[in-house]
Amino acid sequence: MKKRWSEKIVVVTGGSKGLGFQIAFAFAKRGGEVVLLARTQNELEAAKKQLTSLGLKAHVKVMNVLDDSNVETVFTEISEQFGRIDVLVNSIGKSTRMDLRNLDLQESRNLMEINFFSALKCTRLALNQLIENQGHVVNIGSLACKTAWPLMTPYSASKFALAALTHQLRIELQGKVHAMLVCPGPIQRIDAGHRYNNLTENLPEQAKSPGAGAKIKGIDAGKLAEQIVDGCEKRKAELIVPWKAKILFIAASISTRIGDWLLRINNKVKS
Repeated sequence: MKKRWSEKIVVVTGGSKGLGFQIAFAFAKRGGEVVLLARTQNELEAAKKQLTSLGLKAHVKVMNVLDDSNVETVFTEISEQFGRIDVLVNSIGKSTRMDLRNLDLQESRNLMEINFFSALKCTRLALNQLIENQGHVVNIGSLACKTAWPLMTPYSASKFALAALTHQLRIELQGKVHAMLVCPGPIQRIDAGHRYNNLTENLPEQAKSPGAGAKIKGIDAGKLAEQIVDGCEKRKAELIVPWKAKILFIAASISTRIGDWLLRINNKVKS
């Protein structure tokens, strides 16, 4: 029996590890031919080996999203090699911890480049082929796409921008391209709880924790990846995980004061 994504080309940025790899794996298991993009050759090759050893179709290309000319070259190569793009998953992202009163402007610009402009660049370059194939753009955001959070100003701002881009795609390309925004809480990681140690010396202890103290259980990347593929098949506009976070967002849309109050009582970080 032919699988749903057979003969479809699925391009995943940040595809060598973490959630990006799991998304590529999920599409490949359902018949997709995946193209993994990331900066590091050896990590890409290791990811490709994992997939091809299972009989799945996978290709890799080294790409640095901060290098505009490199991004254009890679997408030209993909177009020439495969002749089509059916799914683009913008999965590259970076977080940080920073006190608003001592904001680092350069680091803020860097996060905007990585979390927003990378998706804008890749989407722009893939868009004609996505329109031609009535394809899919999946932008991996965060719960921070929907709400600010203490000590995460540059991250939240960049994710709000990503949410706006996804909305623009939905409004301008309705019926031509399916655009889905994925808003997950913190993903389970081996280094959870200490990956921000070097950034939090003068910040509250809770800033070291996933989500900067948000009371949310870490999300399994493999399960989320399957939900993302399901979302593409159903052409969903949005995926929020955990679903209970929707209650906060609905409340905040009705009353800013109530939304902010709910955030404060769920926030471990004290100013």
